[in-house]
Amino acid sequence: MRDGVRLLTDHYAPKGAAYGTVLMRSPYQRAGIVPHVLVGLFSARGYHVVVQSCRGTFGSEGRFVPGENEIEDGADTVSWVREQPWFDGRFVGVGGSYLSYTLWSMLMDPPPEMVAAVSFVSFHDFFRVVHGTGAFTLNDSLDWCDSLARQEGTSLLGELVGGPRTKRRLTRAYAGLPVIEGEEQYVGAGSDWYREWATRTDPTDPYWRRRDLSAALDRVDVPVHIISGWQDLFVGQTLEQFQRLGERGVPATLTVGPWTHAEVLTRGGPRILREALDWVDVHLGGPASTIEREPVSYLVTGADEWRSASEWPPSVDHRTLYLAPGRRLVDDLPPASAAAVGFTYDPSDPTPTLGGRLLARDSGYREDSALARRSDTLVFATAPLAEPLVVVGVPKATLAHRSDPAGGDVWVRISEVAPDGRSQNVTEGFVASPAAGMDGRTTVELDPVAHRFAAGSRLGLLVGGGSFPRYARNLGMPGARNEGTAMMPTRQTLDLASGASALSLPVPR
Repeated sequence: MRDGVRLLTDHYAPKGAAYGTVLMRSPYQRAGIVPHVLVGLFSARGYHVVVQSCRGTFGSEGRFVPGENEIEDGADTVSWVREQPWFDGRFVGVGGSYLSYTLWSMLMDPPPEMVAAVSFVSFHDFFRVVHGTGAFTLNDSLDWCDSLARQEGTSLLGELVGGPRTKRRLTRAYAGLPVIEGEEQYVGAGSDWYREWATRTDPTDPYWRRRDLSAALDRVDVPVHIISGWQDLFVGQTLEQFQRLGERGVPATLTVGPWTHAEVLTRGGPRILREALDWVDVHLGGPASTIEREPVSYLVTGADEWRSASEWPPSVDHRTLYLAPGRRLVDDLPPASAAAVGFTYDPSDPTPTLGGRLLARDSGYREDSALARRSDTLVFATAPLAEPLVVVGVPKATLAHRSDPAGGDVWVRISEVAPDGRSQNVTEGFVASPAAGMDGRTTVELDPVAHRFAAGSRLGLLVGGGSFPRYARNLGMPGARNEGTAMMPTRQTLDLASGASALSLPVPR
């Protein structure tokens, strides 16, 4: 690198003539099941494959700090590849998760030799991952820091899946106050950036601006294949990447399946790896010469049906359901006399996270009827559906919400409730200490979704004051929530009169 640091880099050379080069930069192990599958996939096809360990990981010199050096190190790596006698002047960048972040880092100043990219379960803005809702993403941040601190003593998969001992240790870490002490008390040396993440809550902070690769979305001009899952923690940013490229006319394709972060290369592996290989073939002159598909391919959960579209989101109409007395979701405006409803959120017994877009073993779709039985959630539901209801896009909840003391968080989840009462999460959204809009209401955008609610089921809506440990608790006290220890319950209220609180569903035309 330009500062003299040396990064360990493996080069796999095909026997005989090669079609081109595939480049991946990773903070994770270069050996093991996942990298060997990817390396084997491309090298057996006839490509040079270059796999590099980010600085401070698996023998590379220097110190690993997420997002700190990737722009410069990516550029210097391309310069090194450019000088190799086997390099023919063309490469495709491939990466998922943090590897996709290193890919977008290279595209901050797109090298002319990069002819295409494959990016899956991808993000480009670190601040939004850590603080995008206004609350610290405690579960994902602490788990990832913990896994990075320990990964060279075990496999990354072992750390993410974890055993009983890991689960007990992390459970104590989540509950510890202040939040900023979690790394020091329970994670240990090796990820001291955790404190920076927890305490730097201003998006204009130079620390986060250095880690924001949004400009790459305006600079890339090579074809990009983008892959995500409805239950991946980065799905919002991944879909934004596709939309931004489409607005600029950059060739891009998008595939979204029913997967969590880890499932993209397990359950989704056969489809995803085939698509990645075809994309590389087409742009480096490999055996697959064409790709015949519409730009967007997505799975409708609940129907287990793949659909195609020319854009995301596809054209939709919006159906409005109103939160009504009797814990109902209805099409007609509730009366002006409808009474407000409320609940108490107690940070000493917080509403638990159950499934959803987490970097954890128990993420994804889960039976969640236990949440509806808690006293700190409000539950609304439609009548049993006379016919299937398909929702595709970003649902929005607009709530006449207030809290005492002021500053309570709002968590909203849509679930599908079966006739026997079992419930499964579909999509959710969270906003920390929301400020009401001009109309006095709070809007919560839920996660992007494509789902069919079955005839006979009910669409359920849960409203609460948190989801712990996915998000750090609102302690109900003044001051920075990640640095406090005192707690106080918050009383939260929703107005229902005359349709004051409503849910908007995007329904395909």
